Amino acid sequence: LNKFLLKTVRENLFAVNSRVFQADGNFGMLSGILEMLVQSYYENGIYLLPALPEEWKSSGSISGLRARGGFEISFDWTQGKVENLRILSLHGGPCRIFANGKKYEIETEPEKEYKIEL
Repeated sequence: LNKFLLKTVRENLFAVNSRVFQADGNFGMLSGILEMLVQSYYENGIYLLPALPEEWKSSGSISGLRARGGFEISFDWTQGKVENLRILSLHGGPCRIFANGKKYEIETEPEKEYKIEL
C-alpha cells in the first residue's frame, strides 16, 4: 500500500507515468484497502478489520460500506478494536458479524438500523 501511494500515483491519484486517471490500478487499490477493513461473504458473514495495517491501529472510522446480504456498515476503531458498530439492513434477514474475536448474530428487518454493543 505504501509503495503504491508513494511511487505510482500523484496526490490527485493520476498515475505518475501518465496524464490520465488509471482506473484499473487506482480502483483496484481502493478495493484492496476496503478489503483490509471489511470482508463480507453472503453465507459466512461480515468480518470487520480482518487486515488492519499496524500504522492504522490507533484509531479510525469508516461509514457507508456495503456488505453482501444487503447491509450497510459503519464503525469506528481504537487500538485495532471495533467500536460504535452500526448496521443498516437494506432487505432484512440474518446478519452475522465477526469483530474483536467474537461472533454476533442478529435477525434484521428491512430499512432498520442496528447498533451493536461490542
